[in-house]
Amino acid sequence: MNYIIQKLKNLPYHTHLGSLLKPIESELKEYQFLITDYLFLSPEKDLPIQNFSSNYEIFDAEKFLELAQKDVKFNYGYFAAIPKDKEIVLDLENLPYVEGNPEIWYNDFLRDDAEIEIYAYDGSYSLIKFKNSKLSNTFAEYFPEAELLENFQF
Repeated sequence: MNYIIQKLKNLPYHTHLGSLLKPIESELKEYQFLITDYLFLSPEKDLPIQNFSSNYEIFDAEKFLELAQKDVKFNYGYFAAIPKDKEIVLDLENLPYVEGNPEIWYNDFLRDDAEIEIYAYDGSYSLIKFKNSKLSNTFAEYFPEAELLENFQF
């Protein structure tokens, strides 16, 4: 299932990854993470993001969870959880992106190898997509006010 998050009572702001991923945090250790097309605000000085000029990062679960716990508000960003036993192959000329991409509003994933995708959009919405129904159900139980993407009205 795929969800859109606007205002949820369990989040300090809807693009705070640590709060957004809290119900499935223990399962995230099975993944590595691709982050692209990011723009963020943070008072933090020691973020694990290093490649500002390339606009992509690949993190193991530990580094990603470290980032998720920091005080970071993502205005834009693409986040893909990919099983840690798969090689992440990148086409640097065609990285997944959120800003101006109409494909994010559909149920398909931007990357076939992703099991979870999160899109931070314009500081106004976060979309989260799951291939694993157990993770999706756990998320929906924790965030009952999250709206199904296919039911969302602009």
